[in-house]
Amino acid sequence: MLDQIWEEHEMQELCDLLPEECDYVDIPDVYDARFSDEIIEGMLWAAQLKSKFWEWADLYFKALSPLVHEMRRQEENLDRLTDQIEEIKKKYFPKKQARSTLPLTAPLPLLDDIPIKNQKLEADMLMCQIDKAEEAHNNISKKIGDFRFTGLQAAVMNKDRLMKCMNADLAEAMCNFSVEDPYELCFAILYLFDQDDDYAWVYSFMTAVICRAASMLPWGFACYEEEEDGFWFDDGKWIPSMPLNPELYETKYAGQRYEDDEEEPHEVSIAQIIYEHTGAILPRNMHRFDDAFRPLKKRGLKSSEANMVCALMDVLGETRRRREYISDGDFREDLDLDSIAQPEKAEKTDSAAEENERLKKELAQLKEQAKKANYSLSRENRELKEKLEKSEAAVGEMTQELADLREIVFNQQSGTEEKAAEVKITFPYHTTRRILAFGGHDSWLREIKFKVPDVRFMGEDISSPEIIRRADVVWIQTNCIGHKSYYNIIDLARRYDRKVRYFKYASASKCAEQIVEEENTDE
Repeated sequence: MLDQIWEEHEMQELCDLLPEECDYVDIPDVYDARFSDEIIEGMLWAAQLKSKFWEWADLYFKALSPLVHEMRRQEENLDRLTDQIEEIKKKYFPKKQARSTLPLTAPLPLLDDIPIKNQKLEADMLMCQIDKAEEAHNNISKKIGDFRFTGLQAAVMNKDRLMKCMNADLAEAMCNFSVEDPYELCFAILYLFDQDDDYAWVYSFMTAVICRAASMLPWGFACYEEEEDGFWFDDGKWIPSMPLNPELYETKYAGQRYEDDEEEPHEVSIAQIIYEHTGAILPRNMHRFDDAFRPLKKRGLKSSEANMVCALMDVLGETRRRREYISDGDFREDLDLDSIAQPEKAEKTDSAAEENERLKKELAQLKEQAKKANYSLSRENRELKEKLEKSEAAVGEMTQELADLREIVFNQQSGTEEKAAEVKITFPYHTTRRILAFGGHDSWLREIKFKVPDVRFMGEDISSPEIIRRADVVWIQTNCIGHKSYYNIIDLARRYDRKVRYFKYASASKCAEQIVEEENTDE
């Protein structure tokens, strides 16, 4: 969410809404390259969360459904066996006999009687079946209980563990439950809490989704401990610096010193390219994480990915440990030695510090406003430049149209056509652009269609404005076209910003040569 606000140049508006201090917020030891800890802490206040909620609910019930069906089957089996026992009880025991907990706990009469023995054997077998059915029922009931507990954290468990209470496909689906933007979901749940939305309190589903999102955060797998960092610290000592990586500074890539420097490009280095686009200088030691390359490969990263990760760790590690200058006065101020001996001086120092902090905030606001204004001016300048380029192109086309029309009028007034320069063209000639032609007599059309077969000759027919919108060039033969059709064609060509040319001759051959000349000129 912060990234989106940054891209929209609304950071100042956001900072005005955030609390100045959020000491109550507990965040892991992370360093963000773009935003300070204060901004991140203050940004703890739903976009796709509810949709992910129901997506997980669907998976949950798909996995739960076979377990419930199995439990119902076991319950029906128990009911059937119990009914059979009740039937034996009614048949072989008097109604006046005291009811016992189990049907066969009382002594059976005439145990030497063969029918009675058979019925006792049948009852014993049913009791064994009931015991097994109860055990199966208890197992599936426990399995459902385990599933309901597992469902809370299914998205962060491995597949083998999930397969103990669901099939392989559903276990894999839960393990790979997709969350495109974990930051967005974490923000959304806090927003739902703030709005007292009921979705936030649907414990099982919401917990599972948020657990998945939280596990995808950079610190969701393991927390960074600087004292255990072997790349930056070695037995309490700084790792010796490494020589400069010459590949990053070798000028072997194409670059431009100025915008209009296309004809004479300069060779630049990777470090120069990075600075050109970010204004940042690479750390001189880009070898610190070289030993991490092989472990990254073992984790499944490709060579290109491992190299990229090592480079990112080099840059971000240096950025996090960027050295800040501390004056002697500031250092003594931190120790608070002067305030012990001189309370009045300490009070003045505190006042100066507060004023300095206030001025820093004002400066930051001014910088943000200036940046925003600069962005707006740049965008406006870019839009004006684009409009100017379009206007210049339109003027050029209008100039060409005017020249064509003037030549047509001249030819008509003089009664003769100006002889065009002889051009050796082999007809039929195949054009590459989408060309439309309007007007012309039937005899003229029959001849010119043979010479330029790829041109679409419409006569006066404008069946749809779409045909002009799809065209690259529109040609008009003025010696045979109605005024209404002409103005309609011109209006549509202007609307869709399409180039308009005029046939200057009555001869089909010369008009075909015009089209060929136009094609070769635009190439």
